Amino acid sequence: MSARLLVPVLSLFCLATACNQLPKRRGESVVPGSSSTLEQRSPIEVAVAPISDSSGNAELPRGDLRRAFQAALLERRYTPISLDLVDSKVVDAAYRPGSLDENAVLLVDVQRWDTHLWDTRDVIEVTIQARMVDPSSPSSNLWSGVLEKRFDFSNSGDLYSTSSALWRHACQTIASELLEAMPARQPVPGRATP
Repeated sequence: MSARLLVPVLSLFCLATACNQLPKRRGESVVPGSSSTLEQRSPIEVAVAPISDSSGNAELPRGDLRRAFQAALLERRYTPISLDLVDSKVVDAAYRPGSLDENAVLLVDVQRWDTHLWDTRDVIEVTIQARMVDPSSPSSNLWSGVLEKRFDFSNSGDLYSTSSALWRHACQTIASELLEAMPARQPVPGRATP
């Protein structure tokens, strides 16, 4: 190949590769609080309290979102307590931390759940705060994080046969994104309790 042909080909190649962006890391959009207490305590059993809704959106899929946070805890190597067992201890629509002798409680507050573009574009905008608290002192955070992000699921719509399946996927993506900023549990050999 001559140098005159090689220069335009290399220029075109460099231009094409420069236009590609690296994918964003999960958890990058989360504003985390301090996590040193969570790493020191390294709780094993975690109760996922019922979702708190500050958004006022009646379409909030609380059950799907709560199950998604339970699954996201598993990804981070925590052991979530059965939601049915947690629900058996709910009184007046609230869970009292420590009712099941758990090591920690995950409290999730949905502050914004904007679905005005969901039907046309499969886009949802959320602001969600998650807090991992010590059941003996629920006012003190072991970890906290706030996710404020616009999620676009337009490329995922064809992969799911029903709208409820797409909703579950959206909830799983949102929960995983938020808890990705939480330190993963580091199991210690020979240590059954924290």
